[in-house]
Amino acid sequence: VINFDGWIREEIEREKCGVYVNPGDPADFVNKLTPFISDKVLLTTYQHSARRLGEGKYSRSFLSEIFANVITRAISPIS
Repeated sequence: VINFDGWIREEIEREKCGVYVNPGDPADFVNKLTPFISDKVLLTTYQHSARRLGEGKYSRSFLSEIFANVITRAISPIS
């Protein structure tokens, strides 16, 4: 559940792993979460999607590999 707009909102909505709620509208929070309480399949689907996104794009091991490659390229002499 997030309450701010931007690229992360677009990503979680696209990946079906979370919901945006309007921070100024408490009823929106209830409306967005109610389906997950009443539909365990929906909840499980979103849980699996969140794990897949987290492990595939935001895991420490994945991000550290990218970081190490950037640093290695930056300090390597140009051939």
